Amino acid sequence: MRASHRRMQPGRDTGNDGMLAILETVSTVARSGPGRWVLFPAAEQSVREFHGLTFRPTVLGLQVAATGCTVDPRLGRYTHSTLAGLSEALGVELFPFGRTDSDALLAVDEQARLFSVDHGGSWLLGASPAEGITALLQGQRPERVAEEKREWLLPPMGEEDTVADAVKTAMVLVFILDRHSVLRTDILRLHVREKTGFGREPLDLEYPLRDGALEDVTLRVITELRARLQAAGFEALELDITLAAPQARIDEASASAEPATPRVDCALFAANGDPRVLRVELAAPAGRLAFEQGNVAAAQEEIDKYTESRR
Repeated sequence: MRASHRRMQPGRDTGNDGMLAILETVSTVARSGPGRWVLFPAAEQSVREFHGLTFRPTVLGLQVAATGCTVDPRLGRYTHSTLAGLSEALGVELFPFGRTDSDALLAVDEQARLFSVDHGGSWLLGASPAEGITALLQGQRPERVAEEKREWLLPPMGEEDTVADAVKTAMVLVFILDRHSVLRTDILRLHVREKTGFGREPLDLEYPLRDGALEDVTLRVITELRARLQAAGFEALELDITLAAPQARIDEASASAEPATPRVDCALFAANGDPRVLRVELAAPAGRLAFEQGNVAAAQEEIDKYTESRR
């Protein structure tokens, strides 16, 4: 272990060798589908410091089996599709860093965090390449990057029926998440079904939100939805509302001056009858790494306050 640590020297610069490996990686086009690597400062600094080093563990492992790694971005230059999902979940660019002895892919993000991706999923190894490599060599248990959810049960607004309450609440969420740059909602997707689970055919509806002020869209959605439900004869119903973002959300965020935001999805579930139910759910593929990020955490705090204001 000590031999490995002596090779991790802050400020080490491999110069032309490191830059050549970086340029070869950046110039590699995905074998299938679109995809190019984006070089960012943390990636360049990390690769130039560690490129060409091979680390071997000298212990069995503290919590999991210890493993070594080789730092060379070219070992992952054809992994565009492999890293695409993790990049979207985190809301940041990733750059290949190397591979472990067990052939897991290593990648560094814009914050210089070191991740690995293998057949078992995606993992955060450390807050820096040095910390991540040390974790591999010591057999420290990595943190799985996996979806987590946050839920809020909202008391119903007594003066509103279920349809109006659900739609108005959805619009509040649209405003909160947009204000904190967490989710830019373009479309409300509604799914309505009989509460009993059988009977009338479910309704699937979409309402674009960019065609006017939120207040006008809210009134239009409520009016049209009530008319559709009445025409279909719905009485006891369950309603799902999903806040849908444009497909290019990540690309647009990367090209903008706004801070990177991890992917967060939002949905609302409502049911009429007794008791009335109104539940809000945020889901983040990156789990804790998303929910603890600054603007996402701020949005959750505002949803907390909104929930309390309804009590």
